Amino acid sequence: MRLLRELAVAVALLVIVGVLARSGVGRFVLPVAGLAV
Repeated sequence: MRLLRELAVAVALLVIVGVLARSGVGRFVLPVAGLAV
């Protein structure tokens, strides 16, 4: 069950990043997120 929860979180993050990228804010967030990860 834990794996499913982590997978759901990963998918949610991808969706959020996709929305931010489309709005244009992702161009600033993605590099910061890349450094954080």
